Formats: sequence, C-alpha cells, structure tokens
Amino acid sequence: MVATSFGLAFVEANSVTLQGPWTVVARICGGVLAVFLGVRIVAARRAAGMRFGRAGSGAFGGRYRLVVLAEVAVLVAGLLVINSMAKHGSLTLPWVTFVVGAHFFGLGTLWRSRALHALAAALTVLGAAGFVLGAVDADPAWIAVVSGMLPGAALFTVAASSLVQHKRRIRDTGRVAGAATGQSVSPHGGS
Repeated sequence: MVATSFGLAFVEANSVTLQGPWTVVARICGGVLAVFLGVRIVAARRAAGMRFGRAGSGAFGGRYRLVVLAEVAVLVAGLLVINSMAKHGSLTLPWVTFVVGAHFFGLGTLWRSRALHALAAALTVLGAAGFVLGAVDADPAWIAVVSGMLPGAALFTVAASSLVQHKRRIRDTGRVAGAATGQSVSPHGGS
C-alpha cells in the first residue's frame, strides 16, 4: 500500500509538466492504477487473514524508524542546500527521488528484500539522471518525467510485483498444506 500511495503521489505531482492532454491522461491512469492495486492488495491480505502492520511493531519497529529518520534528515539537509541556490530549484525533485531511492537500500537490507533493492537502484538512478538533466538546463518537463513520473511507475511496479508474489506464496502454501494431508489442492482454491 505504501508503494502504491507514493507511486500515485509521484505521478500526480509531476504530471502537471506534461503537454496537452497528457497531464489528464497520466493523472487518470495513475489514479485508476492506484485504486486497482489498493483494492487488490487489501483483498489479498484479507483473504490470507493478514492485517496491516502498526507503527512500532514487527517490521515497523526501531530499525525501520532509524532508516526513515535518516532519510528525513538527509532529505531536509539537501533541500536546504538546493533551495539556497536559486538557480537550481529544478534539482529539488531529483534530490527527493535520489534520497527516497537510497532509503529503500536500507529497508531492503532490513527486510531482506531484493525487490526493495531493485526499487532503490531504479529510484537512485532516476534521481541522479534528473540531476544531470538539471545540470544541463534541460526542460523541467523532462526532469519531472525522469525523476517524478518514472519513479511513480517504478513504485507501482513494485506494488504489483509484491501482489503477484503474495498470491504465489498463498497458492504454494495451499499446495503444501494439501500435499501434507494427502488432498489434491488446485491453485484456484478448489480440491
């Protein structure tokens, strides 16, 4: 749900730089995709008897908070520097994307998640690419696409991938449980 929410935020906030009807198209597509993923994620978790984690418990405990605290501190420090250079306000978005990407390296390590490491690499590279575009005075629309829209798509991709992996684990668990009891269990829930 977090990846879906932030994917939507990246798409919605950065689609305003697109030309013509593309802003509306991007916003509608982002919204529809976010709702679709959100509904599917909630349904899958409920079907598996899972609840959403609460802050301060399990995976969202002290180490998680340290990663997020470090992210916020680095983000704010960098924004103060960038915003003090009036000429380089176009570097704000790439900086945010870069730092958000870097924080996923910490979360990927904490949660032993290759998907989060892949997301971290993608966002960090897209943030760095935005810096390069800003340094060569590229059109702000390109910076928004590279460091805003594409990271949104990457976040949506991780959410969808997570959903697919979750469904596979549920299916495989059903097969294992059925094999242990001697029953034949279909991947679609029937025997």
